[in-house]
Amino acid sequence: MFFTLLNLVSFATVMSVLWCFRSCSRWIAVPVSVLLTAGLLKIPVFVYFGGNLFSPVLPRPAVIFFSWCTGFLWTVFVLVLLLCAAHIVPAVRRSGETFRRISLPFVFLAAAAMVCLTGYNALRQPELIKVHEFKPDDHAFSRPMKVIHLSDLHISSMTDERWIDDLIVAVNAQKPDLIILGGDIADGTVSARSPAVDRLMDLKSSMGVVLVPGNHEYYIDYRGWMNLYRSMHFYVLENGIWSFRYEDTVVDVIGLTDEEAGRHGLPVPKIEHLMSKNAEKDSRIRILVKHRPKNLDKMIKAEYGIRLAVSGHTHGGMVPFIKPLAASLNSGYCRGVYRIADTILYVSDGTFLWNGFPFRLGSRNVIAEFIFEG
Repeated sequence: MFFTLLNLVSFATVMSVLWCFRSCSRWIAVPVSVLLTAGLLKIPVFVYFGGNLFSPVLPRPAVIFFSWCTGFLWTVFVLVLLLCAAHIVPAVRRSGETFRRISLPFVFLAAAAMVCLTGYNALRQPELIKVHEFKPDDHAFSRPMKVIHLSDLHISSMTDERWIDDLIVAVNAQKPDLIILGGDIADGTVSARSPAVDRLMDLKSSMGVVLVPGNHEYYIDYRGWMNLYRSMHFYVLENGIWSFRYEDTVVDVIGLTDEEAGRHGLPVPKIEHLMSKNAEKDSRIRILVKHRPKNLDKMIKAEYGIRLAVSGHTHGGMVPFIKPLAASLNSGYCRGVYRIADTILYVSDGTFLWNGFPFRLGSRNVIAEFIFEG
């Protein structure tokens, strides 16, 4: 139903813009019509030719082209609405045809420039950012423990092998002790994506790689994905705790499921029973991993002794006008560092983006690094 409505709105947008083309040169109208039509056709092309909307099995250039055309369509729609609103101004209204003839080419040029800029930002290699250094409570480690957090890789037709290989090189260059994969690792079926996902086995850390499911893992063959990740020797946590010893300190990694699990008859995220079974927190470092930050303000309690919580899902809001919505759907958390009691909460912009909205402005693809000195 949602995608049907989206198609209808897109069609109405195209028709309204085409109506304005009467004052445009055909050298402008024809290529713009092609781009807008391609944007309108993205959903049926992905579904009927690519297999599914979330991860179409199509060549990478085709996925990028249709996704960018959809972005162009919506940007033109917004700018045309602004043009219509501008006619409220008496001087603009008096100019009539002259205003439309001059302004419409600028609308199309501005929309194309915005899509190219934000689309290019979304495809860039992730940046390494040093988020926080945790100082020792009593004694320091002889060598600080380094934790890398990756989230929302969304491996699909939009991520080529070179992108994945460059990501692995960038992560391994930091010589991390622990790597956290925070959900939404791949989109599509296991058979279609496993050749690319298997490359993640080249990630190197002294303690291991921890993974929690994101909402996209539940959409297609959840159990198949979890089995694949376990076969890759990742520590898959579905409302579980994995502990290891770093020097003389025990480190607990608490991994929760995603709220999407409830829609599929699977365990929803719960932390209380985990903490009641593992009440001892002295001389421990506790790290909480949950894909989306929603409800973390209710889940994290001071007595749990959690020093760091990492999350993703929001993609940093992607572009400015979506950030308030992303925050409102996730308990007020969208991107960056927050504090809940004595816990540092970090909400990642994500390491990449889903093809449904592959645009960034005011956010970026990131590799997040945390340092524990003791």
